[in-house]
Amino acid sequence: MSQDPKMSFSPQITEKLKYYVYRLIDPRNGETFYVGKGLGNRVFQHCADELASEADELKDKLKRIREIKLAQFDVEHVIHRHGMDSDTAFEVEGALIDAYPGLTNQADGNGNQDRGVMHSRQIIAQYTAAEAQFQHRALLINVNLTATTLGLYDATRHAWKIDPVKARKAEVILATRFGLIVGAFIADQWLEATKENFPGFPERPGRWGFCGREAPRHFSELYVGKRVPEEMRKKGSANPIRYTPLLESPIAIDGSPSIESEIEKLENRFHALIQSRLEAFNLPIPNDLPHLEGLKATKKKPAAFDVDGMYGGFYFYLQHPKGQVSLVVESWSRVCGGSGQRHIITPICTELVEEGFV
Repeated sequence: MSQDPKMSFSPQITEKLKYYVYRLIDPRNGETFYVGKGLGNRVFQHCADELASEADELKDKLKRIREIKLAQFDVEHVIHRHGMDSDTAFEVEGALIDAYPGLTNQADGNGNQDRGVMHSRQIIAQYTAAEAQFQHRALLINVNLTATTLGLYDATRHAWKIDPVKARKAEVILATRFGLIVGAFIADQWLEATKENFPGFPERPGRWGFCGREAPRHFSELYVGKRVPEEMRKKGSANPIRYTPLLESPIAIDGSPSIESEIEKLENRFHALIQSRLEAFNLPIPNDLPHLEGLKATKKKPAAFDVDGMYGGFYFYLQHPKGQVSLVVESWSRVCGGSGQRHIITPICTELVEEGFV
């Protein structure tokens, strides 16, 4: 492991230090810009990383180090506490990260998702709230760091290192703060976190976000204000993403959940798609939207839902590939060239599979 050539700890010193927590300080203004936990010469490694990097685009921490060096200064290294075991060092690191706002750390410290800085009322709520009982395939996203600056919906939907295949299986996205569920959203579409897909947000290569809406009231009544179960709050983990066990379960048309409940989920997503499409065409939403119960339509003879002023409409039918139920929907307006879209709706997601026809 390479390190700052100007300073290092001898083997005798590292043996005495054991685990330690350190701060990196900008000598130009005395500001602490990074807090970390380490062994040996870890505290000096960051400057070595900056020297070894040939990239123009650096993470915030390395960018700050480069700026300091370009100004002909050296980063100041402070050992805040030493002689600790790993668990104790994690706790000290988390407390220091809370104490120094505006750090360049990429993740909050150990325990900060559930045990960071809180008002006494938040602590009471966290430990007295009823534990959530998950009845849906839920994806939990911790938004401790961003909810106050972005707003809850934007903080929840952008942008995460996540498996998009697994994410698309989620029936509901739950935002959490300090161990409590604070918001519920429906993801209509998961997209790569590019500027084109998310205007106004920074480009985040390798990350994903969703476009969606606030979840229906019954989701909020079930989950918002409830406590995240203890078994889902892994000690020492800074990963903001949690999956409920139900998210792994298959969706069968001949088992549990029942076909009736799956059809209801399809219908809710179908109605949301209709509303979204009509809003795009600047058309009013009809009071009576189509129902799927007892639907007998097929690919050759799809059901039709005509909308006044659209000069087109929605054509749909159920299919059951590999034992899974889904709804195929085609929609277009003849007065808008290339407006045709084809969606496949499952009980857990709505996916655009084709567009630009008609």
